[in-house]
Amino acid sequence: MKLLSSLLRIGSALPIFAMLLLVNLAQAAGSPAFNNLAGDASILRGLNASQGQSSLTTGPITAQAGENVTVAVYYHNTTEGSVAHNTTIKVNMPTTTTTEHDITASISADGVSPVTATVVNGQTVGVSTLVINSSAPTTMAMKPGSVRWYNEDPQSLTGPGAGLPNGQDGSTLITTGLNIGDIDGCFAHSGVVLFTVTLTGQNLPTISISKGVRPAGSTADFSSKITGIAPGKQVEYQVIITNTSTNGAVADKINLADVLPAGITYADPLTVTISHLAPSTLTGNQSQTVFSSNGSILDQELNPGDTVLLDFIANTAATITDQTCLTNTATASSSNAVNSPVQAAATVCFAVPKAPKASLSISKMVREAGTNNQYTTTNQVNPGDQVQYQITVTNVDGATTAQNVNVKDILPAQETFVGPISMTVDGTTSTVSNDMVGSNGTIVLPALKPQDSLQLTFVAKTDTTLANNACLVNTAVASSPNSTNTPQASATTCMTVAPTPAPTPTPPAAIPTELPRTGPEMSGLMFLGISTLGGGVGSYLKMKKKLKDSWRRIDIR
Repeated sequence: MKLLSSLLRIGSALPIFAMLLLVNLAQAAGSPAFNNLAGDASILRGLNASQGQSSLTTGPITAQAGENVTVAVYYHNTTEGSVAHNTTIKVNMPTTTTTEHDITASISADGVSPVTATVVNGQTVGVSTLVINSSAPTTMAMKPGSVRWYNEDPQSLTGPGAGLPNGQDGSTLITTGLNIGDIDGCFAHSGVVLFTVTLTGQNLPTISISKGVRPAGSTADFSSKITGIAPGKQVEYQVIITNTSTNGAVADKINLADVLPAGITYADPLTVTISHLAPSTLTGNQSQTVFSSNGSILDQELNPGDTVLLDFIANTAATITDQTCLTNTATASSSNAVNSPVQAAATVCFAVPKAPKASLSISKMVREAGTNNQYTTTNQVNPGDQVQYQITVTNVDGATTAQNVNVKDILPAQETFVGPISMTVDGTTSTVSNDMVGSNGTIVLPALKPQDSLQLTFVAKTDTTLANNACLVNTAVASSPNSTNTPQASATTCMTVAPTPAPTPTPPAAIPTELPRTGPEMSGLMFLGISTLGGGVGSYLKMKKKLKDSWRRIDIR
């Protein structure tokens, strides 16, 4: 509604007092204002047409060299009944070569201060700055002839749009501003000014950096991390900076800063090898600048494919604790490289050397005390018998002496320690404290050399109440503060109870027999007896002869 214009046209045919009345009515409509009502769009939006985008966004927008970005400036005179005379759209574009381009815009009119954002109820709608990012530095420029005006058509934005007023070509949009004339106050008269920007790239270099470390004096490959370094040992670092450009661009003023962490200190000299120059060394204050936060310029111009190689030795503190890792980061930069600065790190992990360890073995055997029987791991005795134990401890390690060798041998409840405990080492026998059979044992030898053995013997008494086949297991344990193990060994004593023998029967008492008497008085009797016996024998022989003769006669007949 072009209220004021209409009133003026009508007023030309009216008396002067009527014309003044119409002017007062127009003034009562209020002053123009821009982009402050609900429903208004962001003052700036854009899209990357080269990437096929079709919807305007408030960004950020990503675009690369050679691509085109469409930018839209939205305007709306929000005071109904007012007219914004000489409405002007102005766009501010960066001219520097950079990876981030910030575009701003303003809307103004006669008597209306420039508006740089859509603000509704104190809140910005969308953005006041449209950001266009590129991965490499680019220069932005408005494409000639790309300005289009969509008067009273802020939505479709298709076709060539309305012709620019007063024969303008749009080039002033980014200088003094584009005058789009008088804009009536109403949503129906809102519109958009579109234009296209093109990003142009430059032949700028890119650089890379690598960093490695290895033990000093080693021929191993450099690595980003090494482990197992003993505190106090030296390490060797290598840093390589390369111009990786493929577009022929030279990298200017190559600078390196390599701040060493606490615990690592630089040791002269630092060797610098630049591929197109002879190797050189930096010493003293000259080298120390490399290890400061600002670094040092090592080469003024580094051609594509060329490298700067640094090699130096560093000392590590002897006080660094076990499992500590120290990382230092090298930072390379170039005054014109698009990806400057670049960084690389190397890590050294430390391991405090462990004290060498011994290794023990133990054996235990038993035999009946007081005998020369062979020692065995299992023995058979009678309840109440004494047994003799033999314990042998050996340091089986080939290089490390076992310190403060402790032996513990707690007897079973059914055995009583008799003692003493004797120990033989290298042919020398001594007595050991009875504490060995206590709960903590005792240190039997301050030092047991590699491959040496000690032998312990002692006597114990078995309980008389033990049953037949009852077995007692006695275990000995050896230990040392610097041994890798705590071995133990056992010996077993089993009981044999002899069966009770059956009682022997008692024979009957013998009847006494009187012995024959002898002497002179008995001689006659003896003669008489013998004579009688002789007469009897003679009679027997006579009778036998008669009987024999009788049988003979019978046979003759």
